[in-house]
Amino acid sequence: MVTLYTIDGCQDCWHWRETLEKNHISFREKNLFTDEQAVNDLLASIGEVKAPVLLCRKKQIPLSSVLASHC
Repeated sequence: MVTLYTIDGCQDCWHWRETLEKNHISFREKNLFTDEQAVNDLLASIGEVKAPVLLCRKKQIPLSSVLASHC
């Protein structure tokens, strides 16, 4: 399962969400503004807080990798 970390008002976040949906790729979205645990999870996984970020199996991956392999 892919997890998409987003923030409100982020154009790149919106683009990534739309791309995943358009390609019928299942994902879970976590908003860093509203989900404190998501912030902690992202820090633990990649050592920083930023958005958008795609994680698969706790590793950051580029959107192109998800589209190619469906994780």
